Amino acid sequence: MICKVRRTVEKYKLLPEGSHVTVALSGGADSMALLYSLLMLRDELKLEISAAHVNHGLRGDDADRDEAFVREQCEKLGVRLEVLRADVGALAKESGESIEECGRRIRYDFFASLGQGRITATAHNLNDRAETFLFNFTRGTGLRGLCSTPVERGNIVRPLIDCSRAEIERFCEENSIEFVTDKTNFETVYARNKIRHGAVECLRQINPSFEESAQRCIDSLNEDEDLLSCLAAELLEKSRVTNGFDASVLDSAHIAVKKRAVAAAIFEKTSQRIDSKTLCDICDVLKTQGKRQISGGSYVRVRKGILDFPVFENGEEIEIPFTDEEFRFGDAIVQISIINKNDIDSLQNSDIEILEYRIDYDKINGSVVFRNRREGDRVSPAGRGCSKTLKKLFNEMSIEPEKRSGLLIVVDGSGILAVERVGVDERCAVTAETEKIMRIIIRRAY
Repeated sequence: MICKVRRTVEKYKLLPEGSHVTVALSGGADSMALLYSLLMLRDELKLEISAAHVNHGLRGDDADRDEAFVREQCEKLGVRLEVLRADVGALAKESGESIEECGRRIRYDFFASLGQGRITATAHNLNDRAETFLFNFTRGTGLRGLCSTPVERGNIVRPLIDCSRAEIERFCEENSIEFVTDKTNFETVYARNKIRHGAVECLRQINPSFEESAQRCIDSLNEDEDLLSCLAAELLEKSRVTNGFDASVLDSAHIAVKKRAVAAAIFEKTSQRIDSKTLCDICDVLKTQGKRQISGGSYVRVRKGILDFPVFENGEEIEIPFTDEEFRFGDAIVQISIINKNDIDSLQNSDIEILEYRIDYDKINGSVVFRNRREGDRVSPAGRGCSKTLKKLFNEMSIEPEKRSGLLIVVDGSGILAVERVGVDERCAVTAETEKIMRIIIRRAY
Protein backbone atom coordinates (compact mmCIF):
# COMPACT_ATOMS: atom_id res chain seq x y z
CA MET A 1 0.00 0.00 0.00
CA ILE A 2 2.87 2.37 0.74
CA CYS A 3 3.92 2.09 -2.90
CA LYS A 4 0.43 3.16 -4.04
CA VAL A 5 0.43 6.13 -1.66
CA ARG A 6 3.88 7.22 -2.86
CA ARG A 7 2.78 6.85 -6.51
CA THR A 8 -0.40 8.88 -5.93
CA VAL A 9 1.53 11.64 -4.13
CA GLU A 10 4.09 11.84 -6.92
CA LYS A 11 1.61 11.53 -9.81
CA TYR A 12 -0.58 14.40 -8.62
CA LYS A 13 2.18 16.38 -6.84
CA LEU A 14 0.06 16.40 -3.67
CA LEU A 15 2.77 17.07 -1.07
CA PRO A 16 5.56 19.43 -2.12
CA GLU A 17 8.81 19.02 -0.23
CA GLY A 18 8.68 20.73 3.16
CA SER A 19 4.88 20.71 3.39
CA HIS A 20 3.05 20.85 6.72
CA VAL A 21 0.40 18.13 6.43
CA THR A 22 -2.51 17.86 8.87
CA VAL A 23 -4.13 14.42 8.86
CA ALA A 24 -7.92 14.46 9.38
CA LEU A 25 -7.93 11.75 12.04
CA SER A 26 -11.20 10.06 13.06
CA GLY A 27 -9.49 7.05 14.65
CA GLY A 28 -10.94 4.62 12.10
CA ALA A 29 -8.87 2.20 10.01
CA ASP A 30 -8.66 4.55 7.00
CA SER A 31 -7.42 7.62 8.85
CA MET A 32 -5.02 5.65 11.08
CA ALA A 33 -3.57 3.97 7.97
CA LEU A 34 -3.16 7.42 6.39
CA LEU A 35 -1.36 8.77 9.44
CA TYR A 36 1.01 5.81 9.63
CA SER A 37 1.74 5.78 5.88
CA LEU A 38 2.62 9.50 5.90
CA LEU A 39 4.81 9.02 8.97
CA MET A 40 6.63 6.25 7.07
CA LEU A 41 7.17 8.63 4.14
CA ARG A 42 7.89 11.69 6.29
CA ASP A 43 11.68 11.71 5.98
CA GLU A 44 11.64 10.74 2.31
CA LEU A 45 9.18 13.53 1.41
CA LYS A 46 10.50 15.96 4.05
CA LEU A 47 7.08 16.53 5.63
CA GLU A 48 5.92 18.09 8.88
CA ILE A 49 2.92 16.11 10.15
CA SER A 50 0.18 16.97 12.64
CA ALA A 51 -3.39 15.71 13.13
CA ALA A 52 -6.88 17.12 13.66
CA HIS A 53 -9.95 15.42 15.14
CA VAL A 54 -13.60 16.48 15.23
CA ASN A 55 -15.91 15.18 17.96
CA HIS A 56 -19.34 15.72 16.39
CA GLY A 57 -21.21 15.12 19.64
CA LEU A 58 -23.56 12.66 17.92
CA ARG A 59 -22.64 9.31 19.46
CA GLY A 60 -22.34 10.07 23.16
CA ASP A 61 -19.80 7.84 24.94
CA ASP A 62 -18.59 6.34 21.63
CA ALA A 63 -17.62 9.78 20.34
CA ASP A 64 -15.74 10.54 23.55
CA ARG A 65 -14.04 7.13 23.31
CA ASP A 66 -12.86 7.92 19.77
CA GLU A 67 -11.49 11.29 20.87
CA ALA A 68 -9.64 9.70 23.79
CA PHE A 69 -8.21 7.01 21.47
CA VAL A 70 -6.96 9.60 18.98
CA ARG A 71 -5.36 11.65 21.75
CA GLU A 72 -3.61 8.55 23.11
CA GLN A 73 -2.33 7.47 19.67
CA CYS A 74 -1.02 10.91 18.77
CA GLU A 75 0.76 11.22 22.10
CA LYS A 76 2.36 7.78 21.56
CA LEU A 77 3.49 8.74 18.04
CA GLY A 78 4.65 12.23 19.01
CA VAL A 79 2.16 13.88 16.64
CA ARG A 80 0.65 17.24 17.57
CA LEU A 81 -3.17 17.01 17.70
CA GLU A 82 -5.87 19.69 17.48
CA VAL A 83 -9.44 18.81 18.50
CA LEU A 84 -12.80 20.45 17.83
CA ARG A 85 -15.88 19.50 19.85
CA ALA A 86 -19.18 20.47 18.20
CA ASP A 87 -22.88 19.73 18.71
CA VAL A 88 -23.59 18.90 15.07
CA GLY A 89 -27.15 17.76 15.81
CA ALA A 90 -28.11 21.17 17.20
CA LEU A 91 -26.19 23.04 14.50
CA ALA A 92 -27.91 21.02 11.74
CA LYS A 93 -31.34 21.80 13.18
CA GLU A 94 -30.43 25.47 13.37
CA SER A 95 -29.12 25.64 9.78
CA GLY A 96 -31.67 23.33 8.17
CA GLU A 97 -28.95 21.04 6.84
CA SER A 98 -28.91 17.27 7.10
CA ILE A 99 -26.68 15.79 9.80
CA GLU A 100 -24.24 14.58 7.13
CA GLU A 101 -24.10 17.97 5.35
CA CYS A 102 -23.64 19.90 8.57
CA GLY A 103 -20.96 17.53 9.86
CA ARG A 104 -19.03 17.82 6.61
CA ARG A 105 -19.23 21.63 6.67
CA ILE A 106 -18.08 21.78 10.31
CA ARG A 107 -15.11 19.50 9.57
CA TYR A 108 -13.88 21.40 6.55
CA ASP A 109 -14.37 24.79 8.20
CA PHE A 110 -12.26 23.51 11.10
CA PHE A 111 -9.52 22.24 8.79
CA ALA A 112 -9.47 25.57 6.96
CA SER A 113 -9.07 27.42 10.26
CA LEU A 114 -5.91 25.57 11.27
CA GLY A 115 -3.55 27.91 9.51
CA GLN A 116 -2.38 29.32 6.21
CA GLY A 117 -0.13 27.13 4.12
CA ARG A 118 -1.17 23.86 5.72
CA ILE A 119 -2.27 20.92 3.60
CA THR A 120 -5.08 18.78 5.01
CA ALA A 121 -4.96 15.08 4.11
CA THR A 122 -8.21 13.13 4.33
CA ALA A 123 -8.50 9.34 4.21
CA HIS A 124 -10.93 8.99 1.29
CA ASN A 125 -10.14 5.76 -0.53
CA LEU A 126 -11.09 3.88 -3.69
CA ASN A 127 -14.28 2.47 -2.13
CA ASP A 128 -15.37 5.94 -0.98
CA ARG A 129 -14.84 7.24 -4.49
CA ALA A 130 -17.01 4.52 -6.03
CA GLU A 131 -19.73 5.10 -3.41
CA THR A 132 -19.70 8.85 -4.07
CA PHE A 133 -20.04 8.15 -7.79
CA LEU A 134 -23.19 6.08 -7.12
CA PHE A 135 -24.54 8.58 -4.57
CA ASN A 136 -24.23 11.48 -7.02
CA PHE A 137 -25.68 9.34 -9.81
CA THR A 138 -28.85 8.72 -7.78
CA ARG A 139 -29.26 12.49 -7.35
CA GLY A 140 -29.24 13.10 -11.11
CA THR A 141 -25.87 14.82 -11.17
CA GLY A 142 -24.06 15.99 -14.29
CA LEU A 143 -20.61 15.01 -15.47
CA ARG A 144 -18.82 16.93 -12.72
CA GLY A 145 -20.69 15.02 -10.02
CA LEU A 146 -19.93 11.70 -11.70
CA CYS A 147 -16.25 12.62 -11.52
CA SER A 148 -16.73 11.81 -7.82
CA THR A 149 -14.25 12.72 -5.10
CA PRO A 150 -11.28 14.66 -6.54
CA VAL A 151 -7.73 13.70 -5.63
CA GLU A 152 -7.21 17.27 -4.46
CA ARG A 153 -9.30 20.39 -4.00
CA GLY A 154 -7.58 23.52 -2.84
CA ASN A 155 -5.47 22.56 0.18
CA ILE A 156 -7.34 19.24 0.68
CA VAL A 157 -5.50 16.15 -0.61
CA ARG A 158 -6.42 12.45 -0.61
CA PRO A 159 -3.29 10.23 -0.74
CA LEU A 160 -5.31 6.98 -0.24
CA ILE A 161 -7.64 7.59 -3.19
CA ASP A 162 -6.19 4.66 -5.20
CA CYS A 163 -6.17 2.23 -2.25
CA SER A 164 -9.08 -0.11 -1.62
CA ARG A 165 -10.58 -0.63 1.83
CA ALA A 166 -9.35 -4.23 1.80
CA GLU A 167 -5.77 -3.01 1.17
CA ILE A 168 -6.08 -0.50 4.00
CA GLU A 169 -7.31 -3.11 6.48
CA ARG A 170 -4.51 -5.46 5.44
CA PHE A 171 -1.98 -2.63 5.94
CA CYS A 172 -3.31 -2.05 9.46
CA GLU A 173 -3.06 -5.76 10.27
CA GLU A 174 0.46 -6.14 8.90
CA ASN A 175 1.71 -3.09 10.83
CA SER A 176 -0.22 -3.77 14.06
CA ILE A 177 -2.05 -0.46 13.71
CA GLU A 178 -4.86 -0.03 16.23
CA PHE A 179 -8.11 1.67 15.21
CA VAL A 180 -11.67 2.14 16.41
CA THR A 181 -14.82 1.15 14.56
CA ASP A 182 -17.73 3.57 14.22
CA LYS A 183 -20.88 1.50 14.71
CA THR A 184 -22.92 4.01 12.69
CA ASN A 185 -21.01 2.84 9.59
CA PHE A 186 -23.25 -0.23 9.66
CA GLU A 187 -26.56 1.61 10.20
CA THR A 188 -28.50 1.83 6.95
CA VAL A 189 -30.44 4.93 8.01
CA TYR A 190 -27.73 6.96 6.26
CA ALA A 191 -27.86 7.20 2.45
CA ARG A 192 -24.18 6.41 1.99
CA ASN A 193 -24.43 3.28 4.16
CA LYS A 194 -27.39 2.08 2.09
CA ILE A 195 -25.20 2.37 -0.99
CA ARG A 196 -22.23 0.72 0.73
CA HIS A 197 -24.09 -2.26 2.18
CA GLY A 198 -26.76 -2.57 -0.50
CA ALA A 199 -25.99 -1.29 -3.99
CA VAL A 200 -22.24 -1.95 -3.89
CA GLU A 201 -22.72 -5.50 -2.65
CA CYS A 202 -25.13 -6.19 -5.51
CA LEU A 203 -22.71 -4.71 -8.05
CA ARG A 204 -19.86 -6.82 -6.68
CA GLN A 205 -21.93 -9.92 -7.44
CA ILE A 206 -21.96 -8.81 -11.07
CA ASN A 207 -18.33 -7.67 -11.08
CA PRO A 208 -16.10 -8.62 -8.11
CA SER A 209 -13.71 -5.84 -9.21
CA PHE A 210 -16.44 -3.19 -9.17
CA GLU A 211 -14.36 -0.51 -7.39
CA GLU A 212 -11.44 -0.86 -9.82
CA SER A 213 -13.85 -0.68 -12.78
CA ALA A 214 -15.53 2.36 -11.27
CA GLN A 215 -12.12 4.00 -10.91
CA ARG A 216 -11.37 3.55 -14.61
CA CYS A 217 -14.75 5.08 -15.46
CA ILE A 218 -14.19 8.01 -13.06
CA ASP A 219 -10.71 8.67 -14.45
CA SER A 220 -12.13 8.76 -17.98
CA LEU A 221 -14.94 11.11 -16.94
CA ASN A 222 -12.41 13.42 -15.26
CA GLU A 223 -10.49 13.67 -18.54
CA ASP A 224 -13.69 14.65 -20.37
CA GLU A 225 -14.58 17.18 -17.68
CA ASP A 226 -11.11 18.75 -17.89
CA LEU A 227 -11.50 19.23 -21.66
CA LEU A 228 -14.99 20.74 -21.39
CA SER A 229 -13.85 23.06 -18.60
CA CYS A 230 -10.96 24.30 -20.76
CA LEU A 231 -13.31 24.96 -23.69
CA ALA A 232 -15.70 26.79 -21.36
CA ALA A 233 -12.89 28.99 -20.04
CA GLU A 234 -11.91 29.89 -23.62
CA LEU A 235 -15.54 30.69 -24.47
CA LEU A 236 -15.93 32.89 -21.39
CA GLU A 237 -12.88 34.96 -22.33
CA LYS A 238 -14.09 35.26 -25.91
CA SER A 239 -17.47 36.56 -24.73
CA ARG A 240 -16.09 39.03 -22.15
CA VAL A 241 -17.06 42.68 -22.77
CA THR A 242 -16.80 45.84 -20.68
CA ASN A 243 -20.03 45.44 -18.71
CA GLY A 244 -20.37 41.67 -18.66
CA PHE A 245 -20.47 38.94 -21.28
CA ASP A 246 -21.80 38.90 -24.86
CA ALA A 247 -24.91 36.71 -24.66
CA SER A 248 -24.86 35.83 -28.38
CA VAL A 249 -21.27 34.54 -28.17
CA LEU A 250 -22.17 32.37 -25.18
CA ASP A 251 -25.34 31.13 -26.86
CA SER A 252 -23.49 30.11 -30.02
CA ALA A 253 -21.56 27.36 -28.22
CA HIS A 254 -22.50 23.72 -27.68
CA ILE A 255 -24.85 23.42 -24.70
CA ALA A 256 -22.28 21.46 -22.64
CA VAL A 257 -19.70 24.22 -23.06
CA LYS A 258 -22.26 27.03 -22.78
CA LYS A 259 -23.57 25.82 -19.41
CA ARG A 260 -20.09 25.56 -17.97
CA ALA A 261 -19.14 29.02 -19.22
CA VAL A 262 -22.30 30.60 -17.77
CA ALA A 263 -21.76 28.80 -14.45
CA ALA A 264 -18.16 30.06 -14.40
CA ALA A 265 -19.32 33.63 -15.10
CA ILE A 266 -21.83 33.45 -12.26
CA PHE A 267 -19.23 32.09 -9.84
CA GLU A 268 -16.70 34.74 -10.91
CA LYS A 269 -19.12 37.61 -10.33
CA THR A 270 -21.17 36.38 -7.35
CA SER A 271 -19.19 33.49 -5.76
CA GLN A 272 -22.40 31.46 -6.06
CA ARG A 273 -22.64 27.90 -7.35
CA ILE A 274 -26.09 27.29 -8.83
CA ASP A 275 -28.18 24.17 -9.37
CA SER A 276 -28.66 22.67 -12.82
CA LYS A 277 -32.28 23.82 -13.17
CA THR A 278 -31.41 27.47 -12.52
CA LEU A 279 -28.45 27.18 -14.88
CA CYS A 280 -30.70 25.84 -17.67
CA ASP A 281 -33.17 28.71 -17.06
CA ILE A 282 -30.37 31.27 -17.41
CA CYS A 283 -29.06 29.65 -20.59
CA ASP A 284 -32.60 29.81 -22.02
CA VAL A 285 -32.73 33.61 -21.68
CA LEU A 286 -29.45 34.18 -23.53
CA LYS A 287 -31.46 34.50 -26.75
CA THR A 288 -33.94 36.97 -25.25
CA GLN A 289 -33.91 39.19 -22.20
CA GLY A 290 -34.71 38.53 -18.59
CA LYS A 291 -33.49 38.36 -15.02
CA ARG A 292 -33.05 35.46 -12.61
CA GLN A 293 -32.36 35.56 -8.90
CA ILE A 294 -29.53 33.43 -7.54
CA SER A 295 -29.32 32.34 -3.92
CA GLY A 296 -27.86 34.94 -1.62
CA GLY A 297 -29.74 37.84 -3.22
CA SER A 298 -27.56 38.04 -6.32
CA TYR A 299 -29.09 38.51 -9.76
CA VAL A 300 -28.04 37.53 -13.26
CA ARG A 301 -29.61 39.34 -16.20
CA VAL A 302 -29.58 39.41 -19.98
CA ARG A 303 -30.26 42.96 -21.20
CA LYS A 304 -29.46 44.53 -24.56
CA GLY A 305 -27.53 41.40 -25.52
CA ILE A 306 -25.27 41.49 -22.44
CA LEU A 307 -25.20 38.95 -19.62
CA ASP A 308 -24.49 40.99 -16.51
CA PHE A 309 -24.94 40.99 -12.74
CA PRO A 310 -26.89 44.04 -11.52
CA VAL A 311 -26.61 45.09 -7.91
CA PHE A 312 -29.90 45.86 -6.21
CA GLU A 313 -30.00 47.93 -3.05
CA ASN A 314 -30.78 46.23 0.23
CA GLY A 315 -34.12 46.95 1.88
CA GLU A 316 -34.46 49.90 4.23
CA GLU A 317 -37.32 50.89 6.49
CA ILE A 318 -37.46 54.21 8.36
CA GLU A 319 -40.38 55.32 10.51
CA ILE A 320 -40.85 59.09 10.57
CA PRO A 321 -42.91 61.09 13.11
CA PHE A 322 -45.28 63.83 11.92
CA THR A 323 -42.74 66.63 12.31
CA ASP A 324 -40.59 68.62 9.92
CA GLU A 325 -37.51 66.53 9.24
CA GLU A 326 -34.81 65.83 6.66
CA PHE A 327 -33.10 62.46 6.39
CA ARG A 328 -31.10 60.30 3.99
CA PHE A 329 -32.64 57.25 2.35
CA GLY A 330 -30.07 55.35 0.27
CA ASP A 331 -28.57 58.01 -2.01
CA ALA A 332 -31.61 60.30 -1.70
CA ILE A 333 -32.15 63.31 0.58
CA VAL A 334 -35.76 63.31 1.78
CA GLN A 335 -37.46 66.29 3.38
CA ILE A 336 -40.93 66.14 4.91
CA SER A 337 -43.04 68.96 6.28
CA ILE A 338 -46.62 69.40 7.48
CA ILE A 339 -48.14 72.58 6.09
CA ASN A 340 -51.44 74.22 5.32
CA LYS A 341 -52.63 73.96 1.71
CA ASN A 342 -52.37 77.69 1.10
CA ASP A 343 -48.72 77.78 2.19
CA ILE A 344 -47.30 75.58 -0.60
CA ASP A 345 -44.42 77.42 -2.30
CA SER A 346 -43.42 76.82 -5.90
CA LEU A 347 -40.17 74.90 -6.35
CA GLN A 348 -37.16 76.58 -7.89
CA ASN A 349 -35.44 74.97 -10.89
CA SER A 350 -32.26 73.05 -9.98
CA ASP A 351 -29.60 70.97 -11.66
CA ILE A 352 -30.42 68.28 -9.09
CA GLU A 353 -33.58 66.29 -9.80
CA ILE A 354 -36.35 67.15 -7.31
CA LEU A 355 -39.55 65.18 -6.89
CA GLU A 356 -42.40 66.49 -4.78
CA TYR A 357 -45.41 64.58 -3.47
CA ARG A 358 -48.38 66.01 -1.55
CA ILE A 359 -50.48 63.81 0.70
CA ASP A 360 -53.72 64.70 2.49
CA TYR A 361 -52.50 64.70 6.09
CA ASP A 362 -55.92 63.93 7.58
CA LYS A 363 -56.23 60.73 5.51
CA ILE A 364 -53.07 59.19 6.94
CA ASN A 365 -53.74 56.16 9.13
CA GLY A 366 -51.20 55.62 11.90
CA SER A 367 -47.44 56.01 11.51
CA VAL A 368 -45.75 56.91 8.24
CA VAL A 369 -42.98 54.54 7.13
CA PHE A 370 -40.46 55.10 4.34
CA ARG A 371 -39.20 51.86 2.83
CA ASN A 372 -38.17 49.99 -0.34
CA ARG A 373 -40.71 48.03 -2.33
CA ARG A 374 -41.98 44.63 -1.19
CA GLU A 375 -43.27 41.67 -3.16
CA GLY A 376 -46.93 42.24 -4.06
CA ASP A 377 -46.98 46.03 -3.48
CA ARG A 378 -49.93 47.68 -5.27
CA VAL A 379 -50.90 51.30 -5.76
CA SER A 380 -53.84 53.20 -7.28
CA PRO A 381 -52.19 56.26 -8.87
CA ALA A 382 -54.30 59.38 -8.35
CA GLY A 383 -56.44 60.26 -11.38
CA ARG A 384 -55.89 56.99 -13.24
CA GLY A 385 -58.84 54.99 -11.93
CA CYS A 386 -56.98 51.69 -11.66
CA SER A 387 -54.93 49.60 -9.25
CA LYS A 388 -51.67 47.99 -10.39
CA THR A 389 -48.70 46.20 -8.90
CA LEU A 390 -45.52 48.23 -8.69
CA LYS A 391 -43.82 45.63 -10.86
CA LYS A 392 -46.28 46.26 -13.67
CA LEU A 393 -46.11 50.03 -13.29
CA PHE A 394 -42.32 50.02 -13.29
CA ASN A 395 -42.35 47.92 -16.45
CA GLU A 396 -44.79 50.30 -18.15
CA MET A 397 -42.64 53.26 -17.16
CA SER A 398 -39.42 51.52 -18.33
CA ILE A 399 -37.73 52.07 -14.96
CA GLU A 400 -34.41 50.22 -14.98
CA PRO A 401 -34.63 46.97 -12.96
CA GLU A 402 -31.51 47.73 -10.90
CA LYS A 403 -32.99 51.06 -9.72
CA ARG A 404 -36.40 49.77 -8.65
CA SER A 405 -35.40 48.42 -5.26
CA GLY A 406 -33.85 51.77 -4.34
CA LEU A 407 -37.00 53.83 -5.01
CA LEU A 408 -38.75 55.25 -1.98
CA ILE A 409 -42.17 53.91 -0.98
CA VAL A 410 -44.26 55.83 1.60
CA VAL A 411 -46.78 53.74 3.54
CA ASP A 412 -49.12 54.02 6.51
CA GLY A 413 -51.31 51.56 8.39
CA SER A 414 -53.66 51.18 5.43
CA GLY A 415 -51.11 50.71 2.66
CA ILE A 416 -49.13 52.76 0.17
CA LEU A 417 -49.39 56.56 0.30
CA ALA A 418 -46.92 57.43 -2.47
CA VAL A 419 -44.27 55.87 -4.71
CA GLU A 420 -41.22 57.70 -5.98
CA ARG A 421 -41.46 58.34 -9.77
CA VAL A 422 -45.06 57.04 -9.78
CA GLY A 423 -47.03 59.43 -7.60
CA VAL A 424 -49.55 59.57 -4.78
CA ASP A 425 -52.21 56.93 -4.16
CA GLU A 426 -55.83 57.94 -4.92
CA ARG A 427 -56.80 57.25 -1.30
CA CYS A 428 -54.72 60.12 0.09
CA ALA A 429 -54.54 62.53 -2.85
CA VAL A 430 -55.01 66.24 -2.17
CA THR A 431 -58.51 67.50 -3.04
CA ALA A 432 -60.41 70.79 -2.77
CA GLU A 433 -61.43 69.79 0.76
CA THR A 434 -57.87 69.17 1.95
CA GLU A 435 -56.77 71.44 4.79
CA LYS A 436 -53.43 70.01 5.87
CA ILE A 437 -50.75 68.53 3.65
CA MET A 438 -47.76 66.29 4.22
CA ARG A 439 -45.23 67.51 1.67
CA ILE A 440 -42.43 65.13 0.68
CA ILE A 441 -39.47 66.34 -1.35
CA ILE A 442 -36.92 63.87 -2.72
CA ARG A 443 -33.57 65.00 -4.07
CA ARG A 444 -31.25 62.67 -5.93
CA ALA A 445 -28.11 63.38 -7.91
CA TYR A 446 -28.42 61.40 -11.15
